[in-house]
Amino acid sequence: MGFFFSTNKYSTKPHQLSKQTIEALVSRTKVNSLDGVEESEVEGALDDRRGSDGKMSLQQIYDELTRLKNLNKISSADKNGLMRVFEKYFTQHFNK
Repeated sequence: MGFFFSTNKYSTKPHQLSKQTIEALVSRTKVNSLDGVEESEVEGALDDRRGSDGKMSLQQIYDELTRLKNLNKISSADKNGLMRVFEKYFTQHFNK
């Protein structure tokens, strides 16, 4: 008998996320630790990561932010702050 362990911390269900929404959420006014360069870097990376249908899941956002943190493009504080913003947005708009 085997056990199934999920390695996903967040929902893998994709939802529509426009470039404009990403730009509104990835903002220095929402995450104080972000600077202008980091803001642009995150916006571009998330926009590139969206599927051709314009959808993304919270897990994909988490994975992309983790990649940027591991490349020293953003800090842990940036990553955590951005995840809080995206979690709140997904909860309010998609009920996860």
